[in-house]
Parts: sequence; C-alpha cells; structure tokens
Amino acid sequence: MTFAIWAQPNNSGAGRAYRRQLGRLGEKSGLRFSHRTPGGPSAASWRMALPRRLEHPSVLEGALVGIQRGGATIWRGRLQSVTPGDGDWLFDAKGIGALAEDYRAVGTGSGGAYALRTAILNAVARGLPWGSDGTLSDTLAYGLDKVPNGSVSLAQALTTVTELRGYSWAVDARTNRPFLTGGGAGGHTYVLTPARGQDAEARTLDGMVSAVYLGWVDNVDSKRFAFATNDGTRWARIEEWVDASSDGVLTLTEANQAAADLAALRSQASLRTEPFLVRRGQLRSRGSAPVDLATVESGLIFRVSGADRRKLGSGDRWTRDVSVYVNEVEYDADTDTLSLRPADMPPRGLFEALRQARIPGNRGV
Repeated sequence: MTFAIWAQPNNSGAGRAYRRQLGRLGEKSGLRFSHRTPGGPSAASWRMALPRRLEHPSVLEGALVGIQRGGATIWRGRLQSVTPGDGDWLFDAKGIGALAEDYRAVGTGSGGAYALRTAILNAVARGLPWGSDGTLSDTLAYGLDKVPNGSVSLAQALTTVTELRGYSWAVDARTNRPFLTGGGAGGHTYVLTPARGQDAEARTLDGMVSAVYLGWVDNVDSKRFAFATNDGTRWARIEEWVDASSDGVLTLTEANQAAADLAALRSQASLRTEPFLVRRGQLRSRGSAPVDLATVESGLIFRVSGADRRKLGSGDRWTRDVSVYVNEVEYDADTDTLSLRPADMPPRGLFEALRQARIPGNRGV
C-alpha cells in the first residue's frame, strides 16, 4: 500500500477543500515519519522530484501537511523547512504534537498556565492547528502551584501536569485532537520477534538497578522501608537506596508500588543502548495478527521474545522475554522498517524518578 501526502497552504481556509495532494506536483521518495511520547506525531521528511523554479503555495514553509495510508491520515504536522534543488527538493515537517513547543501556555487567571483546557483553546485561537481541547481539563491543575501565564510553553505545561497526575498526552493524527494516555497498569500491546541470526545489540549495566530499598514514612510517622528486586541476576546485581521520607505519608501498598516501579524502570529490560529495527513480519498484535508497521505509534509496551540474552545457570538456552516501554518510533517507507527506541532511563533524583515511575506503561515492566 502506498502513501500520499497532502498539503494545506498557510493562511488558507479551514477544511479539506483547501488541501492539495503533493503527488500531483512530482514523485516523492525517502519518506520517514516519527511519533514520540509525550506529544504524538513528532517529525517527518521526504524528497520530491520538482523543478527548481517551481512556485506553489503547498510547498512553502508553514503549510499544514498530512501523510495518508489507505485514505486515512496517520501523521500530520507543519511544513518546517523546504530546500529546493534541481529535480530534488528536501522537505522537513514538524509533527502536530511537537507544535505545542511553539506556543506559550496561557490558561485562566486562577489556574495560570497549568489550566490545560483553557491554555489549549487559547492557543488554538492564536493559530495552533489542533481540532479542539480534546479530553484535557482545567481541573487537572487543582492542587498544583500556580505558574504565571506565558512563562512555560504549552508542551511543558501539558507534560508537567499530566505526568504528575500519572498520565501522558498526545495528539491523535486521525482526529487532530489531544488526549490523555495511560492512567493505570497495562499489559503488552505488541509482540516483537527478533530476526534469527541478527547482529548482537549493544547493552550496558550503566544505570541499571536490580534492587531498590525505599525509605518512607507511614501515617504514624514511623520510618520504614520497602524492597523490590528484579530477579535473574547474581554477579551483575546493583542495589540502590531511595529516600522518600520527605515525599509525604505513604501507605504500605503505595510504598511497595513505588519501589517496584523504580526497580522496573532501571531493570535489564530497559538497558538497550540502540533502537530495535523491526521488519515486516516481526511485529504482531496480542492476538498474533501481523501489524502494519506504518501505523505503530509510541507510548506502548512491546513484548520482545528472547531479548534478554543471559544464560540461566549452566543452561544453554536464552532466558526470558522482556517487556519494553517504547517512547519513540520512526517509520521508513522506502524499506518498510520501523525503529523502536525504548524510554530513556529516569534521572536519579528522587522527585524526578518518582514522577517517571508513574508514567503509564512502566508498571509491571
């Protein structure tokens, strides 16, 4: 199935009537597009065989663009830069989710920049090409310290508030609306089977933690500690103490969950230093159906068969499968391959680490 790219010139009217198919201007090649969490559609690039002297509003920076697969828009954004050439033009686009970086967060007088629904609607009124405020609400900011309007970008406001509430956010390329993602424990979404005979991947123990001791305070002000570990390692064991006693009162369940989250985030499953390169046939749904690689987005859990390549005792077989939370994907249309980049390791600071531990999809990794 082929791809089509539409463009809607900057300052044109709203609606599909103003879109133009770029394929009518010339042949395209080298199409690549990516999704990232948080945000959704992140970046895209392609080349086109066009005459250097071509003048057309659809190939000017600022135009809205969309990538279609089977008639459905699966990626959209804004044409960021255009480099003309003699029969070879280069196009770079910024994803619809990443555009939140270019707008300041102006919310309500009482809620400030963190009043997300109002901040989104105000940005849309100023030109942000999102469909609406989606599922985000001003009430997500209740209880948070007020931040002055305009002092942070809309992307910063969205990421800060949603992560503190245990969510993430993205813009749906199909509906063009922002939405909350996650919000609870979840199993794997896709199953990845590495190709037989593929080259060994780069791995590291740097940053890995196999056991976490978490100090915390209960409701009677008694200092206690919780413990969580990742099984399957002996000589590569690395233990860490995290002091959460100043983070407020925790219940035993909350403390155990926080320790488990922190241990999972720094487990062997997340320590690849290179992305997974996926080819057709290697990725399947939980129901074992083949997956169209062009439709895969970030912010999902991938179950990777045989990715943890350490031997068990004296056995010769590879060890268990692992689950990996992927926060960036990039698709290459020419080769029909998908690059999956696991989530970055969390910083060691307690507050940031606990915030990262609450990101949806990391629980139970």
